[in-house]
Amino acid sequence: MWLAKQFTEFRNMMDDLKTDILDKLEYHERHDDERFSEVRKDLSDIRLKNAVRDALIEKGRVLDEKKSSAE
Repeated sequence: MWLAKQFTEFRNMMDDLKTDILDKLEYHERHDDERFSEVRKDLSDIRLKNAVRDALIEKGRVLDEKKSSAE
C-alpha cells in the first residue's frame, strides 16, 4: 500500500511538471510568434525603403544622363 501511494504521488508530480512545461512552451511560442511577426514587418519596411531609395538613385542617374546628352 505504501509503495502504491508513492507511485501515485510520483505520477501526480510528473503530471504537474508536464503541465508546467507545456504551459511555458506555449507561452514562449506565442511570444516568439509575435516577435517574428515584428521582425517580418521590419524587414518589409526596410525592403520598401531600399526599393524607393534605389528608384530615386536610378531616376537621378537617368536625369543626369539626359542633361549630359542634351548639352
